[in-house]
Amino acid sequence: MMKTITVAFLVIAMSAEMAQARMVLHRHVIPACALGSAAAATCACGTAAGKALLCHKGQWCHTSWSCTS
Repeated sequence: MMKTITVAFLVIAMSAEMAQARMVLHRHVIPACALGSAAAATCACGTAAGKALLCHKGQWCHTSWSCTS
């Protein structure tokens, strides 16, 4: 009985570690935009309502935390 419980515990622990490792591998880091310059690629220009405001390639990041074309 104890062997079955031990094996079950190890299986659950290993599957939880695998799921956590997959989540870490799928995180994407978005670089910050340089204020007052055109974005060369998608970048984060400050935050709006707790979420990153993304500027796309060719948009300008302003000090008011906005992106314009």
